[in-house]
Amino acid sequence: QGTQPIVLFLGPTYCYNILNVFARELGKALEQQGQCVLYYDVEKKDINGIPELMQQPYKALVGFQTWLLSVQRKENAGNLFDMISGVKCNFMLDHPIWLAEQLKNVPKQYCVLTHDRYYQSFIQKYFKGVKRVALLPPGGRVTEKPIFGYERRYGITFLGTYGDYRKKLEVIRACVPTIRHLAARYLLLVKNQPDLPAEEAFGKALQHYGVECSKEQFLQLFGEMKAVIQCIMYYYREKTVRTILAAGLELHVYGDSWKESPFWGESRLIWHEAVEEEEALEILRDSKVSLNVMAWHKDGFTERIADSMLSGAVVVSDESRCLREDYQEECVLFSLKQMEELPGKIRAVLASEEERERIAEAAYQKAVQTATWEKRAEELLAIIEEESR
Repeated sequence: QGTQPIVLFLGPTYCYNILNVFARELGKALEQQGQCVLYYDVEKKDINGIPELMQQPYKALVGFQTWLLSVQRKENAGNLFDMISGVKCNFMLDHPIWLAEQLKNVPKQYCVLTHDRYYQSFIQKYFKGVKRVALLPPGGRVTEKPIFGYERRYGITFLGTYGDYRKKLEVIRACVPTIRHLAARYLLLVKNQPDLPAEEAFGKALQHYGVECSKEQFLQLFGEMKAVIQCIMYYYREKTVRTILAAGLELHVYGDSWKESPFWGESRLIWHEAVEEEEALEILRDSKVSLNVMAWHKDGFTERIADSMLSGAVVVSDESRCLREDYQEECVLFSLKQMEELPGKIRAVLASEEERERIAEAAYQKAVQTATWEKRAEELLAIIEEESR
């Protein structure tokens, strides 16, 4: 059993191919620990390659939001992957409501890997077929130790894309009246209480209208609110950028999505062509500050944070419970409710090279110990071993 291979699923190339980058990085880290790794390209093979997977046993089959693991046999005969030996693991990095259909039809020996304790609790509450939900955030990439004590080229960089919340408002307005009214109340709640997890805020919206529902009904209604979650995420991302630019600070952004932003043409918004993953690491290694705005992960830790720390850039991010509890001294955190404090926090980092280098080096040392793909591979192997008993 110890020599059986681990299958890693590759998938779509959206979001700058980020999920496949994760798979490749995890694969390299597993191989460094003596594991045999095989890759299955879902885009190329689809379900047609599954019969060849049935030809041997595996230690584990691991995906990144991979729909293939939810394929059912004909006539409700169960999940197809129950016919293949090995622990099935699926990283889920978006809110579980986006992946609800996957979570309804899972193999018996199935483990979801997530980076957010709120997501962990949500899956445990609403998807009883999932055997285990483990905390395992994406890792960061270590290429070489960053150089401290030199003048980096970029002040503040932001590798995120731009999304227009106004387009999501149009989607909400087009809903049937009952959904539209509920969505409007929900949107107001998350706008005014941006520290709330998405599902908790939606529960408050239901309470406002006196709506009582079963778990199944909650899932169905919450699923209708996906446009609200995207809308508020885009709203606060735009507000963060607006606050920085209005304070007279320059911000470096990347990719064509920013051409659609209301800031396009402003001199303080310094636009660059989109970059691939290796180029992104080079930018982070030459940045004083790496801006992060969570995609409404209220207890999350993302690969951008890990990559930034391992590249020697100071992470400036909106708060999450994980960052407050585990990385308070290694990041500069701001509250979405007190956005006016953000420019001062950034200026303080940029103004003091000594303080900036202190934070960056502390973050690097901690990330090397806790947040690399090598560390994630160790943690994943421990989970697989536990589930194999």
